[in-house]
Amino acid sequence: MGIVGLSARRGRASQAHLPALQQLDGFELRALSASSAESARQASEKYGVACSFGTAGELAAADGVDLVVVHREGAGPSGDRGLPRGRRPGCGRSSSGC
Repeated sequence: MGIVGLSARRGRASQAHLPALQQLDGFELRALSASSAESARQASEKYGVACSFGTAGELAAADGVDLVVVHREGAGPSGDRGLPRGRRPGCGRSSSGC
């Protein structure tokens, strides 16, 4: 699983959604993206996530990410926020290396 919008510093994703997702059997948080590559790197270090990306599109294309959870206010259709056209958050398979 990958998560879009997970911050190392604050936010609803880290305070409520991440703990809930970590309780689910059969799911592993393998990748994340944030508002920038640096922010994503900091979050991946803080939460022990193997792969970090500066855009949602890079995350959606990652190998080993079968589900993308979007935690960003105002996230719109798949063309928004860098997700490739035809890929919707939470649908389809990916292809990069996490």
